[in-house]
Amino acid sequence: MDEFLLTHKEFIIKFLEWPFLLFVFLLVLIFIFRHQIRTILGRGDITISWGEGRSIKLHDISDHLDQELDQIREDIQLLKETLHTLQKGTPSYDEKTVVAKVLSEQERHDAAKRMIEALKDGKWRWRTLERISIIAGITESEAIKILRGNYEVVLGQDKSGNHIARLRSRENHQLTTA
Repeated sequence: MDEFLLTHKEFIIKFLEWPFLLFVFLLVLIFIFRHQIRTILGRGDITISWGEGRSIKLHDISDHLDQELDQIREDIQLLKETLHTLQKGTPSYDEKTVVAKVLSEQERHDAAKRMIEALKDGKWRWRTLERISIIAGITESEAIKILRGNYEVVLGQDKSGNHIARLRSRENHQLTTA
């Protein structure tokens, strides 16, 4: 026994230091309370709070991240398209050049169809109304009027106050990137 202690003295001392003992203690606690921990995490109603009046539920984080990431992706895509347009030497789109006019029923239908197709794009779950109106070739005010009348479209605002939209059918689907 004395020979074992002499040869493994440093090894035994390392096991008795506080980081290892804390690790073992945490493992034991997790093992003892594993059912309670699984129940708490399985419900998904954990709320993370910071600052005054600022909180978010754990299961809502995914949706909020999707909104923010979609806006960033859309901005990057717009920058790429603008850069590509500038490289070709053609003038870029400016909404102020779109003259507000009374749209015919056919023009409204065509614009609505283009906006729905843009919302179906698998790259983004949320799209800004600015971008959707550019795609449809109409002003933002016309775009919001058309989309408000469509039950399949959910309208909202991002943190910057920009109007955003998504299809109701994409509510619970995962974001796919192409």
